[in-house]
Amino acid sequence: MFKPNTVFVIGAAASFGLQTSQHPSGFPLGAALKSEIAKSLAVEFHDSGFDEKWRATRASRSLYEALLRRHLHSGRTKDDLYSAGRQIMNGVAFSPSIDNFLHSRRENPLIASCIKAAIVRVILQCERCCTQLEWPGKNSTILPQYFDNTWHQIFAEILFAGAERKDIDEALSRVSIISFNYDRCFEQFIKLALSGLYALNRDELNEKSELIKIYHPYGSLGKLESTAFGGSPNSDNEIDPDTCIALSDRIRTFTESSEDETGSLDVRRAINTANRIIFLGFGFGEQNLELLTPSTIDRTSRRDVSGTAKGLSESARGFVQDKLEHRFFGLRQKTLIERPSLQDLTCYAFMDANRHALAE
Repeated sequence: MFKPNTVFVIGAAASFGLQTSQHPSGFPLGAALKSEIAKSLAVEFHDSGFDEKWRATRASRSLYEALLRRHLHSGRTKDDLYSAGRQIMNGVAFSPSIDNFLHSRRENPLIASCIKAAIVRVILQCERCCTQLEWPGKNSTILPQYFDNTWHQIFAEILFAGAERKDIDEALSRVSIISFNYDRCFEQFIKLALSGLYALNRDELNEKSELIKIYHPYGSLGKLESTAFGGSPNSDNEIDPDTCIALSDRIRTFTESSEDETGSLDVRRAINTANRIIFLGFGFGEQNLELLTPSTIDRTSRRDVSGTAKGLSESARGFVQDKLEHRFFGLRQKTLIERPSLQDLTCYAFMDANRHALAE
């Protein structure tokens, strides 16, 4: 099992190793994700000889139609939505992340509405196409190699090491997850692991999976019990655009997350009471670190901080380590044996190399 009060902070790269039929190397992140968002809102200039106007592409038309239904009461037109879509297409490439773009354009409610709906569509599509996390049918099984070379596999191996059915509650209650991702990959994986290891029924799975605290500072697509992993397809076997609009209300900007006093307090309390904090696939952006930083720092307890920093130079890692030390410890205390440790490793390689140190 993990040591008590272990907190994992999960960023976009933590979902990268999970393959989808559209993205064999894993969930899209960075430039690839921004490209998928722009594609979902693509508009093109149409010149028929009689009129010249912007219109949605075939791939984005149904989403714009659903958005128009949402905004009809406010007097918004299709051209207003197309204008917002063009601004997203033209500007998102220059923002460090989707979250940053949402934050920087939060004064425009149409832009926020469009991009949140597009986020939901892309994430639902990725969930739906993730063969590794597909729930097995009556005539199929979860093969051991499904999760080879994923950090999820090692996580489960440590989490449930030596745990019998009677120990499930104890194992799950030792860990909290702070996920900056909108997807529910981790939630789906935990249910698959519990089902496979202990043959729990659906009611038991729902009960036990609630024991591991999972926080989404920027929101998510909701609980798996209410919104199926990958969503429910419409009559054309596609992601239903009206579902995307409804679920988009659950996506939050940085400002909205900061104003959510209950959610922010829960996240910061988890950090402040943690004995160990592990960053996986996290980008260490200033916005995201701000959401994690406790208002007051408990300097009386020992806290180990480590994680991945794949691709960062040695000097860049040192800079981030300094930031983490300042935010989570203030002035260095004697109880802190080592400064935060960031390793130039993938999530899988980090978990594999540190599995013995992470376990109790």
